[in-house]
Amino acid sequence: MSEDSRVLISICIPTCNQPNDLLLTLKSLVDQELNQVEILIRDDSDNLESEEVVKKFQSLSIKYKKMKKCGIDQAFIWLINNACGDYIWWFGDDIFEKNSIKNVFTNINKFNPDLIYLNSFCIQNMEPSISSNKYFGSDKNYFLGLIKDQMGFCSALVMRSSLLRPCMPDAEKFIGTCWVTLFLSLGVLNTSSAVLFDERYFFKSNYKPPGEVRWYDSYLVHCINYANVLEFYSLQFNKNLIESLIHIKYIASVKAVLSERGKGYKGGYASRGNKILVTIKRFWMKKITYPILFTFLIPNSLMRIIYTIYSNSYKCK
Repeated sequence: MSEDSRVLISICIPTCNQPNDLLLTLKSLVDQELNQVEILIRDDSDNLESEEVVKKFQSLSIKYKKMKKCGIDQAFIWLINNACGDYIWWFGDDIFEKNSIKNVFTNINKFNPDLIYLNSFCIQNMEPSISSNKYFGSDKNYFLGLIKDQMGFCSALVMRSSLLRPCMPDAEKFIGTCWVTLFLSLGVLNTSSAVLFDERYFFKSNYKPPGEVRWYDSYLVHCINYANVLEFYSLQFNKNLIESLIHIKYIASVKAVLSERGKGYKGGYASRGNKILVTIKRFWMKKITYPILFTFLIPNSLMRIIYTIYSNSYKCK
């Protein structure tokens, strides 16, 4: 195979009933440098809207497959198994910045990394995903401590496929967690010789508003499932670092539950679900769990009153 015909990067896009987001993503690819790039889309939509969007971008030579919906984790695994590139770049409902693919090529040619984490920013408030300088090295614990709970953010990850595929058998255990991306990225990080964080902006994302109705239980995914995936790697990474990341995510998730319930939301972290049972099962050994369980028992009506009083008193300070 000639150098020009070799696929260096596979951009792997899962989509499900998001034609407008897919349209924006593909528009942002039109003027990118796409030599040695394949674009692979798996569409689990229950209608033809996304397929019609793809047809508008024939110049991108997209490899498109419409399939039966089986969950985001299965979609990512299918994309990996069907990608041809030396590197795999998952991409969600985000928008590429100008020259982002060219800059990824430059990073690959200059650093030859096994894993690249690409910075991004939020469209609504212009805040960066990660506020840090560029890092290139081989210290996996330092790198994980730098990325923190952003590890697993699919659009930010470019990984060497030869290191990604050996992690696939164990990834099957985490289908249904919505965190196959986290599991696989940790697996690649664990075996990497060189990793890179690039602080420049490669894409932009839309803010996910609190209380948004989602197709998954936010608390279960971002707190419980996240902890279970990290714990799998507790022997491969610094144990204190893993425990710290789990604890930070646990407390942040609890705060989100109380805040969104206090604001009267019904979706997001405030959605119904047996939070008490899953919390006891996962965090029974933590002393802080038991006062947390008490707050989960507070009725929504009383929680809104407490939140209003707290918010008003905070504003008066």
